[in-house]
Amino acid sequence: SKPTAGAACVASNKPIGAVSIVPPQSERDCPKEICTMTPHNNHDEEEKKDEQTYTANQDIESTEKLSPDICTTMPPALEKEINDFRSEAEKELVKLAEIYGPAGAKLSRVDAVTLMDGWNKVLAFQTMWKEAFFMRWRILLAREKVICSYNHNDTDENNDESNSKASHRFEKVVKLAEKMVDKNQDPIALCLGSRLSSGKDTMLSLFDQTIRDLCPHTQTVQREAYRPTLEDGGAGLGFSLECNTVEEIFRMLSRCGLRPKHVGTALCEAFLWSLESHTPYALDDEKDDLEQRPDQGAFSRFVADKVARMAIKDMINIREDFATPMFTFHLPTFWRQVKAHPKMKNRFGEKFYTNLLTDYPELLDYFARADMDTLASHIALAIDLMLLRYSEVVAEVDSVFRKTVDHLADMHRRLDIPTDAYPSIGLNAVKTLQPFFTEYVSSFENTQSPVTADELTQGLVASYMEVMWFVFHPMLKEEKLIAKAEGFIGQCAEELRWPQSQLSKRLCQVKLEINKTGTYSHTSDEIQVGARLAWRNSAKCIGRIAWNTLEVRDRTHVNSPSAMMNELIDHFMTATAGTNIQSVMTVFRALTPDESWGPRFWTEQGVRYAAYKDEQTGEILGDVANLEFTEFIVKKGYWTPPEPRTQHDILPCIFKMPGIDTPIVHEFDPKYLYEAQIEHPDYPDVAKLGHKWGTVPILNTMAMNLGGIQYTAFPFNGWFCSIEIVRNLMERYSPEKFAMAMGIDTKSTRMWKNQVQYELDRAICHSFDKSGFTIVDLETVGEQFVTHCKREKANGRECPGQWSWIGGLAGPTNVTWHKEMRDFLVTPQYEYCAQQWKVVGYDEEPPIDFDLRSRNTSSTTSLDTLSLAINSDEDEFDIKIPRVLIAYGSETGTAESAAGRLGRSLRICRPIVCSLNDVAGMDVVTKKAITHVLVLCSTFGSGEAPSNATDFMKTDIPLRLLVGTKVAVLGLGSSMYPDFARAGINVANKLNQAGAVELIPLTKADEAVDSPAVISGWLELTKNLILPESLETQIEASLGFGNE
Repeated sequence: SKPTAGAACVASNKPIGAVSIVPPQSERDCPKEICTMTPHNNHDEEEKKDEQTYTANQDIESTEKLSPDICTTMPPALEKEINDFRSEAEKELVKLAEIYGPAGAKLSRVDAVTLMDGWNKVLAFQTMWKEAFFMRWRILLAREKVICSYNHNDTDENNDESNSKASHRFEKVVKLAEKMVDKNQDPIALCLGSRLSSGKDTMLSLFDQTIRDLCPHTQTVQREAYRPTLEDGGAGLGFSLECNTVEEIFRMLSRCGLRPKHVGTALCEAFLWSLESHTPYALDDEKDDLEQRPDQGAFSRFVADKVARMAIKDMINIREDFATPMFTFHLPTFWRQVKAHPKMKNRFGEKFYTNLLTDYPELLDYFARADMDTLASHIALAIDLMLLRYSEVVAEVDSVFRKTVDHLADMHRRLDIPTDAYPSIGLNAVKTLQPFFTEYVSSFENTQSPVTADELTQGLVASYMEVMWFVFHPMLKEEKLIAKAEGFIGQCAEELRWPQSQLSKRLCQVKLEINKTGTYSHTSDEIQVGARLAWRNSAKCIGRIAWNTLEVRDRTHVNSPSAMMNELIDHFMTATAGTNIQSVMTVFRALTPDESWGPRFWTEQGVRYAAYKDEQTGEILGDVANLEFTEFIVKKGYWTPPEPRTQHDILPCIFKMPGIDTPIVHEFDPKYLYEAQIEHPDYPDVAKLGHKWGTVPILNTMAMNLGGIQYTAFPFNGWFCSIEIVRNLMERYSPEKFAMAMGIDTKSTRMWKNQVQYELDRAICHSFDKSGFTIVDLETVGEQFVTHCKREKANGRECPGQWSWIGGLAGPTNVTWHKEMRDFLVTPQYEYCAQQWKVVGYDEEPPIDFDLRSRNTSSTTSLDTLSLAINSDEDEFDIKIPRVLIAYGSETGTAESAAGRLGRSLRICRPIVCSLNDVAGMDVVTKKAITHVLVLCSTFGSGEAPSNATDFMKTDIPLRLLVGTKVAVLGLGSSMYPDFARAGINVANKLNQAGAVELIPLTKADEAVDSPAVISGWLELTKNLILPESLETQIEASLGFGNE
């Protein structure tokens, strides 16, 4: 416990404890006063000198009053800083306008819904996405910093501008940027400081609130919504020092020293890149939007206008806020007069703390370890920062102001001053200064810049908040970690049945370790409890019933790559001993406070199959889900595929350790990797397909949060549910081939995919049973989940569950279908991780404009260059890009979906895809110089057009309007009805009468026979006629797609 002292000790200037206030590493890092903390003891002698000094100051002030501009003139240094900042902001705004279109462009209702739908998918995997965005943002800015500071005379470089040289230089930049981010020396890390650890959540909240503001009427939900929680401001603060609104987040970024180049195009690129690369199961329309031109896509226009431009605007505003006479003249002048006053010289600190500890005696313990002279110097320096260094309140990373407040923050943290003390300290500071308001206010009554006592109070509070906003946060961060640790250790004590004395002792150890190091370590028992509870709390998992049987292997002490790989072999052997699969977790060391990534596995599961794409035919051999990763590790030389290549070549285990440039690659002996051959008990041809599957689902790429400590490397396995493998096989391989092997007719069988799914489920269970490995079927695991929920209820715990992953997966005949679930967050918890190899950009080619010797601070990114190229007129090239209109008439969505597929296949032409009603009269052909009109139209009712094509059918098309325009029409319908494809026939006749030229004759797709095959064939034929491979290659080369 802390010593307690009386207020009398404070008033008498007696020492009330002792504390070593360690200065920064170099006294040059901050003002001399804070380094020396020289006490002032000889007050009588100083007061005599002060009378003379005060009189002289009064004479100076009288002289200053004679100048009418003294109060309103901005200091030259501050004026230059603001002008330079405005210039930088203007350049970034111009870049945003060139790429994403002009500011103020309104988002339509369709855009808003597209954003909301896509964002809901992001929030389903929010831990993965926010890490991908935030780290990508940091990586991009780190690259720019590397390029700008690159040594142009590097001996490795010469004037050879070959692609190999460019690739070599770019690879070097990528590695240097990665090291910068790993060591938290990148621009974002330096700016955010202690807030870096919460940066991912803060930015996620920024995007979340901004998108939700587009659809405010849909934010009252009946059940749980995917909502990221904002970081709270600390209980009992009384005023907000943290970010609870979009405006406060913008202000936080400004306060931390971020500049327009940080929140402009780089932020936009990171946002769009992470949406495209880390949003699983995105729908076609969401993908279509991301593939639009930057000035047309909803997501791109949103992030540019609602986030980037708003952040830049706020950065300008915060600088102008502190360029007013209140902060540039009145407060500094007032404080100088107070310091010079004979009754306050060297006594302000004593008076301040006497008042503070008299009014708030509960704070005495926190200041009891420092003598009064030290405290007096400390508060005087703090107010110097508040009121004299006005030009540095917006803290650049390397400014004296920033270094000083960072040091003060560390001192407050070591003194254990709680965050809920800051309101009292601030109120007392104002109270101590208020007696001097009257004299100061009266001296400016007849000047051009009068001031009131209320205005001085508001100015003091604002200045105090700006300084304390930096000072309080390290302590808040520590308080939050301690709170999380207390909660987790309390859970461990409950599970392990600790006596109160053991819990108290352990909590004391944890608090001391956090205070000393900023983090703490777990015991093996705590890791085991935490891992089991994280499994029990996983809302997406249907097979949690065996959570308390998880075998946890604490290997946090194992650090060498070879030893870690040996531990993985032991994990395989333990998990598969006797073929009765045991759930096992092997936990390697946690993320340290100074690391960005920590140890990471790149291979997602223990057994994953490679994929190879035939460049000639486009066919894929192997597991298509792993195609990008396979191509990456082969290209980088990390792995050489076996010959001949097969559809079941097992990928190596790839692991990345911090501080090691290249990843560790290990190929396990096949005897440790058990697989089951997929065969069917009734259909022998299924076995001839040659499919097999790993029997142990070892997950490698998750994170685990135990009491505020993050673990990023912990291979973990349970056992498969058969439907998981069925889904993977149906998504990644050809369902038609399975149907053929099972004798299922895909043309005449109405629900052939459902039948294939059922039979494939039987085959999976049969194959695992035959191989002797554990697997659970869907019906059994559903019953187990319901039993698990009953057990949790009996123990007084509500069971979190995400219905789409449990009831939705199991289907309407499963017992979980009608099980009501609430998807709420409980810790400890498993989290999705971003793909490090992709975020860092190991797989990327140099941008089109990449040249280190010609780059400067305003260089453009690869996305910038690509966007500008796409926006250029085709007249700049020697080729003519087809101008395509794709129109659909669809009631049930078949024709509309097919139109979307065609649009994606022709996306390089930037086609217009819309309903027939949207182009009624076809005047768009003239306005947009359309060369090709492609129509897909179904028939509804008794030969009628769908509702979104009726206006088109009623509107006449001028004769000869379509002369020279090539058209192709696909009519959809069913031969079971007398007016088969009637609407499509009518559309074709209407277009022909207007002078159109048939690209291909009218095609009919018969739903009663083989509609899917006809639709696919028509789409492929149309695409090839409009965009043959040779033309597509020319367009790609002209637009620079080959470098992307």
